[in-house]
Amino acid sequence: MGRLVRASFEEALGIRREMARLRPDVHRPEVAGILTNLGSVLRILNDLGMARASYEEALGIYRELALSRPEVYRPLLARTLNNLGNAQNALEDSEGAFASYKEALGIR
Repeated sequence: MGRLVRASFEEALGIRREMARLRPDVHRPEVAGILTNLGSVLRILNDLGMARASYEEALGIYRELALSRPEVYRPLLARTLNNLGNAQNALEDSEGAFASYKEALGIR
């Protein structure tokens, strides 16, 4: 079941990436959301390195989006940082996890 969910998110991500090339202002937030959700699925499947990469890519997008609409994107940035911290913790990267949690707490 988890592999099907992963495949569905990966397919959706590919579609949204293509849409974001045409209309980034509309579809980049969706790309970030799918990346965050995909990261959570990957973490459940114990593909922690890929989960971390997915969260990190989502963070890059949310950081950019938060510059223009902080009231909308800072909470999503904080949530993704928390998720990244969980993945880093599972990877035994305690320094990275601490930094991610600390930054998330500073946003909330």
